[in-house]
Amino acid sequence: MKFFPKIGNDEEKWKESALSQIQLKIDALRAKGRKLRDIAILVRTNTEGAIVAEDLISKGYKVISGESLFLKSSQSVSTIVSLLRYYNKPDDSINNTIAEFEGITLESNPKIARLPLYEMCEELAGMLGEGVRTSESVYILSFLDLVLDFVKNKRADISSFLDWWDEKGFKASVAAPEGQDAVRIMTIHKSKGLGIKSVIIPFLTCSFKKSSGDIMWCKPTTEPFNTMPLVPVKYSSELAKTIFAPEYEAEYTRNIIDNLNIAYVAFTRAREELIIFAEEYSGKTVSSVSNLLFEKFASLLNEENTFVLGELTPEIEEETQFTGEIQIPAFRSADAGERLRLSLKSGDFFEKEKSARTKGIIIHDILSRIYSIDDIVPSVKEAVAAGELSEAEENEVAATLARLIGSVSDRYWFEGKNGVYNELEIIEPGGMVSRPDRVLIGEECVVIDFKTGILRPKSHVHQIESYTALLKKMGYTSVKGYIWYLDENEIMEVI
Repeated sequence: MKFFPKIGNDEEKWKESALSQIQLKIDALRAKGRKLRDIAILVRTNTEGAIVAEDLISKGYKVISGESLFLKSSQSVSTIVSLLRYYNKPDDSINNTIAEFEGITLESNPKIARLPLYEMCEELAGMLGEGVRTSESVYILSFLDLVLDFVKNKRADISSFLDWWDEKGFKASVAAPEGQDAVRIMTIHKSKGLGIKSVIIPFLTCSFKKSSGDIMWCKPTTEPFNTMPLVPVKYSSELAKTIFAPEYEAEYTRNIIDNLNIAYVAFTRAREELIIFAEEYSGKTVSSVSNLLFEKFASLLNEENTFVLGELTPEIEEETQFTGEIQIPAFRSADAGERLRLSLKSGDFFEKEKSARTKGIIIHDILSRIYSIDDIVPSVKEAVAAGELSEAEENEVAATLARLIGSVSDRYWFEGKNGVYNELEIIEPGGMVSRPDRVLIGEECVVIDFKTGILRPKSHVHQIESYTALLKKMGYTSVKGYIWYLDENEIMEVI
């Protein structure tokens, strides 16, 4: 624990001296075998974290911090968002000025302007320089994931996305990789529950003085003010001299307790080494945790204003699951029109070598939507729209199905939806699911299974028998099963 003297009247100046000492402590820890990933630097605010991160990065240390992982901190993401704003409102003077200041070229491309939101962002990312796409590929990919989630759940237009980004999206960050060999920088609040080998607290203060200007809601007890149930007053030490002195004292006490708790959390994160930097106590009113520590350890400090308990011991090399860093390749983008092609099943429908299975799947799909003869044409058209059939095959397949269904009109299998269940899922004990093609529930229960291709009586019979047995277990006493071979229009009854 090292204390730094106050420099002039600037209460923050001592932090510059503390900042310069962080590197020395990290090097000392590494010399004893500690890995960078074993070291964490705890700060009170993200602003302090950003200062430490910037200093360490400039000195060549690998760092993981909440601030550095924010997408908004990425040059590539900032450029994409700025370009989106330009496409949304080309005359936005604020955005245009910021873009000019940051060296972002704003140009409109008619082809990009017509693209949907996600494809537009991907295209803009692909236009970034090679160096940016290589060094910031993880930020680009994380941003595109964010855009994709937005498109799935909300209105997929630029204006709505930018509104959401300004309100919530800018807070998004890249997920910190587990096991990366880098110094972690985090707030004390986020360190709760963690156990870290070596902890450095570079700017310990934990002041008991609450910021002036915060609003307190007080209940006056002195006339005539007690006619008001609650009064908003600004928090200030001056309240100690007013009728609100009890409320001020209570709030001040709560603030002391809160800061003692924060210090406790910070001090108990370390498993092996705890290094603290703080300001010297001037000997006046104790107003922070650092003041308490200085008062407690003043007589034990050496000539460098440092208190040392214990010593750094060499690290015993342990087997670890750490497998090293994975280099993420540069972001690449390809035209969606060139990488996506529609796969149609209709080409295999009438080819002898491929048709059996394909034809069976398509016919089953069409029949699953047919409840009466009136459903034939709409169901076939849906198959054409899905690419399962070509338009040239539409009339032939519709005519074939009309002929087949017409041939069983006396059996009343296609009389409408009443009591008819296509592709009915029956959950068996144990969780297995059976799915007969068509079940008709009435005075007599009928199970129909459609078959295409060659006749395989044994396996087909066993299948329909299992369906009828399941329905009997469900309480249907009169159940008949039928196998309908569509190619030959042959119906086999299974009782």
